[in-house]
Amino acid sequence: MMILIIEAYANVDLYKDRGGVLEGIFGLRYNSQDLDVTVLDGAENPVDNYSKSWLDPFLGVRSKYEFDNNMYFNIRGDLGGLGIGSNITVNFGMYAGYRISELVDVGLGIKQQYIIYDDGEEGASDYYKYSATQHGIVLGVGFKF
Repeated sequence: MMILIIEAYANVDLYKDRGGVLEGIFGLRYNSQDLDVTVLDGAENPVDNYSKSWLDPFLGVRSKYEFDNNMYFNIRGDLGGLGIGSNITVNFGMYAGYRISELVDVGLGIKQQYIIYDDGEEGASDYYKYSATQHGIVLGVGFKF
């Protein structure tokens, strides 16, 4: 099983105070899954490979605190899908980052995402449903334009 998630988003300052800022975020999240299915019937016989990809719009908020000109910490949450790509996604994460230059920063954090996605007609042979809570470590690179 391979899962790939790529995001692109823009942000708007909602509130700013000394080192901290509260931002509204909006963007698109690309989801791709590649699954190999195996049936155990005394011997391993792979029966199928499923590949699904979809694009989810999302809206959320991010609270960012800058320790100095280069280091920052942020907490972020968003809601997406809403029947356009997936049925729904709920995403939450905490990240620490370092600004390499005016245009580039790198970050490391943890993330949890709840997602429900289905494609096709329930009961049909090609019906695909994915419902899960995913969590783990995130490594990111950010570019400012």
